[in-house]
Amino acid sequence: MLKRVSARRVHHLSGASPGEIPGGCTLSICHEEEGYSFCIRSAGGELLLLAGESFENEAPGATVTHVQETIAGNPFLARRDYEKVIIAACYREKMLLPDRFFREEQLPLLWSFYRDFPGGDRTLSRLVKEWNAHVVGTLPSRIEQLYKRIQPDCIFLPGGLPLVQLALQTCSIDREYLLVDVHDDYVDLLLVRDRRPLLFNAFPRETEDDILYVMLHAARTCHLDEKHARLVLTGHVSPRGPLHEHLSRYWSSPLLVTEPALNALARDAALNTTPFIHLLNLHACES
Repeated sequence: MLKRVSARRVHHLSGASPGEIPGGCTLSICHEEEGYSFCIRSAGGELLLLAGESFENEAPGATVTHVQETIAGNPFLARRDYEKVIIAACYREKMLLPDRFFREEQLPLLWSFYRDFPGGDRTLSRLVKEWNAHVVGTLPSRIEQLYKRIQPDCIFLPGGLPLVQLALQTCSIDREYLLVDVHDDYVDLLLVRDRRPLLFNAFPRETEDDILYVMLHAARTCHLDEKHARLVLTGHVSPRGPLHEHLSRYWSSPLLVTEPALNALARDAALNTTPFIHLLNLHACES
């Protein structure tokens, strides 16, 4: 989980300090409601650094101030010599909109029917060419302004894009897939048949039973054969935990996505979490 990796435990994969990170690198950030994680890659693609920070345990009304101070005071984020800065706004609210219905100027109005949309918040969208659809999300205006002050030329992406990228890399034709990204209080679900999306949405959850119910309900609503559909899990799921064992009763061999390279480099199992796995997909989103 993100809260297990703080900015005070920056993983210097190259052994470099902030001043020793060379110029011309790529900075990727996953900004979530509960915190953020980031990585730095060299111009040649080498992973140099991984880190994260939690916004938890804040007094009422102090969260916004703490977020601003935490981000603005981070020496890695404040550098101005990056070649590219990519920021994914990983919030619960997201949707997949067919290209034939997409009108950028109408997104705020459309979003107001789909979710609560505070005035001034920015809608983010990204075309997924393989599906002729746009991943759409929002970014709070205060967070956008904060990052723009730190990195004026940063690129903002909707948070569901890394999960979509994972699906495009994983799913094969003539098979059904259920991709589930488990967060602390919600899950992202993506159902795919013959490499085409059937459902893409986020659902709140409080218990592990909620996760199972949402998955089964979504699969049956979309007429997936859950006994033969491939289940792909990312996020807060232990390979030997009760949720994984429970899911094995309904799906044969659920695939739990991990990144062995992360553990091999940093020797820290806490790195194999949703934010850090998604960081590695942000570069694919931009390729």
